[in-house]
Amino acid sequence: MKEKTEYRSAAWESEQDGHISGYAVVFNSRTVLYKDQETGIEYGEIIDPHALDNADLRDVVLRVDHEGSVLARTRNHSLTLTVDSYGLKVDADLSGSQESRNLYESIKNGLYDKMSFAFVVADKGDSYDNNTRTRTIRSIERLYDVAVVTFPAYEQTSVSARAKYTGYAEEDRNDFYRAENRKALDSIDVIFRKHGISIEHPEYYADDGIFELSEREQIYNQMFAIRERCATQAQENRSLIGSEPIEQLRSLENKLIDMKRVEMERRAAVTLGEGKIIKTFDEKRGFYERKIKPMSEIRNNFYSDMVEKRAAGTTAMSTVIPTEIFDHAFRTGNNGLLPLVSLTHIEHGGNIKIPYLSDTSAIAGTHVENAAILVDDYVPRTVLIDHREYQKTLGYSYLGMTIAVQDLQNIIENALIGGMNVTLDGVAIGAVDGLTWVTTGTGANAVNWETADNPKLSEIIALMKLLPAQYSNNAKFIMNKATVLSIIENSTGNVDASTSNGMYNVSVIDGLTRIFGVPVVEDSNVSTGVIYYGNPSAVHFNIAGDVDFDNWRDRDSLTEKFQVACAAGAGCEVGAFVRGSNS
Repeated sequence: MKEKTEYRSAAWESEQDGHISGYAVVFNSRTVLYKDQETGIEYGEIIDPHALDNADLRDVVLRVDHEGSVLARTRNHSLTLTVDSYGLKVDADLSGSQESRNLYESIKNGLYDKMSFAFVVADKGDSYDNNTRTRTIRSIERLYDVAVVTFPAYEQTSVSARAKYTGYAEEDRNDFYRAENRKALDSIDVIFRKHGISIEHPEYYADDGIFELSEREQIYNQMFAIRERCATQAQENRSLIGSEPIEQLRSLENKLIDMKRVEMERRAAVTLGEGKIIKTFDEKRGFYERKIKPMSEIRNNFYSDMVEKRAAGTTAMSTVIPTEIFDHAFRTGNNGLLPLVSLTHIEHGGNIKIPYLSDTSAIAGTHVENAAILVDDYVPRTVLIDHREYQKTLGYSYLGMTIAVQDLQNIIENALIGGMNVTLDGVAIGAVDGLTWVTTGTGANAVNWETADNPKLSEIIALMKLLPAQYSNNAKFIMNKATVLSIIENSTGNVDASTSNGMYNVSVIDGLTRIFGVPVVEDSNVSTGVIYYGNPSAVHFNIAGDVDFDNWRDRDSLTEKFQVACAAGAGCEVGAFVRGSNS
């Protein structure tokens, strides 16, 4: 099937004696005929020098804007077409009529300076190069007319070019969409990876009034929905994703960052033993609002088959709360060592080694200019930190929510956060307790009490002498309250039995505070009868991940739960502590 008529533009020049001339066709010159507004890609055309070899040039006319009267014509020789090595030259004699003479004057005065020519390409007379996005016209079947045109880019030229090149541009446009949308999806996935979010959408329950989504789950769901829309749009290759979805994700990301900041503050509170994670109970979205329901409604809806039957306290209690909560709520103890250790935050999945100088001869000094540089004969030792995952979880029945808000808050803070403090402190104590203890010979670092749970002052003095000098600064005694009370109770005699001679600092309010001026730290994780003496800063404690504090409802039992969890570990420098015990 033959192609439709196409139009192209060229330039006229006026000559003397009513003649005008110009090249309608220029060979081997690439002309941009179409630019895709969406991709910005330009499409060009080249006319081969042999394109006019078989063209029908017998009757070509000259008009204005391809319409109206014929002003010159090849048949009467007022219009001459000449093919040379440069292209197709057009010469027109506009002296034949008043109308053509008027046109000549307009061209001479600069009112017209462009031409357009109409032609038809022969069947299979052109080819297209995808790499250069260039169409080459190799054979023109017929040249219909040339025209003086009003505007440099005559509308029909754009129309015909657009009709031809839109087809060429369609595949490029699809490739462009694919590439740009892939970039957008990659940017989206960077946000997901940054926060450790899988792009696979989990099957979260909807917020239907029974199963509630956490604030983080709600944000994740919104992020997944945005990504799903973008992924669908990218597959269709019909439009660009654009910047709006990414801006929406950035806004959601900022909420996650704010949540992360709050979690870091909570982690710091845990490590400092503050135990004040929940600033106000309203922070847990919607959870405590259900407490306003009448007791009768709660009983009717849940008690028969959903509420846990475990209870604690007296039978006169009006609420049902699992026994475990009471077990933890009245738990005593402190985290004495934990605030004193060297705390780090290294995000590491496994064990890590921290170097330290173990030789007291490792001192800094100046170097003599031009003197040889020697290798010291001491090397750094290492402290191995063994990471574990630690967590504390409390759960209580739906009916238990009728407990007073302040009472419930106290239970959570005292049981959950306090319990985590004790647990993490136990990790630090475990690092000290894990050292090898020797009671006799060279390298002894332990003393056994002659009397169980009742160390004598002479034994404490002997214990203090075992501590290496480099750890004496900032050294402290660490023991539990039972051991403290035992020492106070048996400190009425002389150095061994009769009198304390001021060796103990005992306060009515604070109990035993110092021994020989050395501070005493109470720690419930130390076994009764055991005393550690050493430098707490030589215990290296590392939290590998942020302490996570969550509230959710177990979807099987409808039990409300709180949990605090983290990955942590500790290691102690060899020689930093000595140990006294009853065994």
